[in-house]
Amino acid sequence: MQEPSDQPITAAPKKGRFWLLHYIVPVIVAVPMIGVAVVGISIYLQFHQTDLRIRCASHMKAIGQAILLYSNDNEGHYPPDLGTLVKSQNISLDNFLAPSMPGGDSLPSNLDQMTRNEQADWANHHGDFIYVGAGLEQGGDPSTPVLYEKRVEDNSAPDLDIGPKDVQVLFRDGHVEQVPPSKAPH
Repeated sequence: MQEPSDQPITAAPKKGRFWLLHYIVPVIVAVPMIGVAVVGISIYLQFHQTDLRIRCASHMKAIGQAILLYSNDNEGHYPPDLGTLVKSQNISLDNFLAPSMPGGDSLPSNLDQMTRNEQADWANHHGDFIYVGAGLEQGGDPSTPVLYEKRVEDNSAPDLDIGPKDVQVLFRDGHVEQVPPSKAPH
């Protein structure tokens, strides 16, 4: 049994006129902050994706330059495959990766131990681009596609992607353009 206290028994504290504000104000402040955070994350993801697409286009242009150099050395003929560029133009393997694609930025772990022929084979079978320039020669239609991203078949999107993406295509004149997957070369 408890001993009686000397403290007088009082009623529960009365709620003032503004007791509801203690609950509403934090909600009113939090909702816009959450909205700003969501918009900020969305903008960051779009900028990040744009950066990856620009890096991918840069890699494609480097391959286009190597194709031009190869064709200058071979009577205007384009190389039969991308591996030929690795062997003859000393182009780095990281140019055969599309940073905007799933699996991009993953060079072989034993790259420093691979021969030039093994690196050429890797570029032909594991790179992120499909080469359609075999058999072409300099001086043809500048709007002819030469190289495009592998994503055409399944249009796989990176984890950070928001909606379907166009496919980047390198054309004979050296420019890179994004086209809808339905209009990309097959």
